[in-house]
Amino acid sequence: MEGTAADNLPILGDETEVPQYEGGCPVGQQLRFRQRALTRVPVVGAVAAAALLAVAATVAIVSASGRASAARKAQTDSSQSFFLVQSHSSRKCTGTPGVKFAESKMTTSPWKACAAKWSEDCTDSGCCLDWGLKCYQKNDGWAACKASCDKVDEKNDTWTCKELSPPTPRTDVGCEEHCLNDPSCKQAIYNSDAGGSCSLTAKRHSEVVWAGDNYNSSYCGAASEEA
Repeated sequence: MEGTAADNLPILGDETEVPQYEGGCPVGQQLRFRQRALTRVPVVGAVAAAALLAVAATVAIVSASGRASAARKAQTDSSQSFFLVQSHSSRKCTGTPGVKFAESKMTTSPWKACAAKWSEDCTDSGCCLDWGLKCYQKNDGWAACKASCDKVDEKNDTWTCKELSPPTPRTDVGCEEHCLNDPSCKQAIYNSDAGGSCSLTAKRHSEVVWAGDNYNSSYCGAASEEA
């Protein structure tokens, strides 16, 4: 079956002379229609490729920006960590386990005193003077040191029985840390008995007044300082 006249026409360039058919559509118009159909696909493909390149460029910029931001954050964190190390580098504590050094008359403690059983409120300290007892909460206004806790006691009072603990660990390391952070502190003495106590003084003493596993005495300050 023969095709139409338009199908048998050659693809002409822009400068090709276009003949005319008698009594029909100008051949030039038919050729322009076919040229548009053939050139539309490459044009659309070029636009799509350009769009993909633009998206890739945007992703690259965002990725580079993210890496730069992460690098700046890491540098800031590193600087802060370095500052914290440097702030303690001029002071340090050296502990002597098993001994208690003499103390000045003026001493301070960073911890609240532990409570006696039943008679004293242990809400703030969270610790007990007597070994084996724990601080149990009765309500928001009272807590007591007891061996165990019942929701309803012998007086028919109700207890939450929530076990309370000291705000900060009552250890020799914790005691040293308080002295290390106080520029005026030169000596720290820790006693693990009676719930743990910490005594800080502004002067060093070399005399040993007691020996026992419950004690730890520490000198704190700059390396150039002497007792």
